[in-house]
Amino acid sequence: MKKASLNRNKDIDFLAAQRKLHELSSEQSGSLYFYVLVLIGVLLITGAFYAKLKLDENQVQKQIDTLNGQITNPANVDKMARANMLKNDIQKLKQIKTMIEEGLVVLDEIGSFSSDPMVTAISLKPSNVTLDYFDYSNTTFSITAHSKDYTVFSSYALELRDSTVFDSVRYESYTYDEAEEYYSVTYICTLEGGN
Repeated sequence: MKKASLNRNKDIDFLAAQRKLHELSSEQSGSLYFYVLVLIGVLLITGAFYAKLKLDENQVQKQIDTLNGQITNPANVDKMARANMLKNDIQKLKQIKTMIEEGLVVLDEIGSFSSDPMVTAISLKPSNVTLDYFDYSNTTFSITAHSKDYTVFSSYALELRDSTVFDSVRYESYTYDEAEEYYSVTYICTLEGGN
């Protein structure tokens, strides 16, 4: 009998154990169910973003292919070459226009001077003076001359100043060339009315 009582005390209540297991698994399956739902949601959102990314990538690739087709199209290549030639021609025309405008300015300045300064400088020159160079800019006229006799330079400057063409005359430089044995002078003359 003792054996029977031992077995009774050691009887296991399978029904209670199963209920307890079912309660534990229900709690665990609830949290597992939640995690599975979150995972499925994340996968769906990631899949949607990936699909959108692929669609955008395909659209951009189609645009790139279209543009490449337009760029490499022989008709467009010819048009581009003609456009570049026209652009170069426009640049050349702009340069020509600038040169013409600069030339017109020079012609206007030259036109404002008569040949009087040069004619006056030559006609008043003493016989022993050689005129080397003339230059004029705005209202000034410069003369470079040389002579073996330096004393003629001051009388020549006075003659130029007393003319009706020049308002003032000043010496810019005065040098002696030992090798050639002559004196050189540069006069800066202000034209009459060119203050």
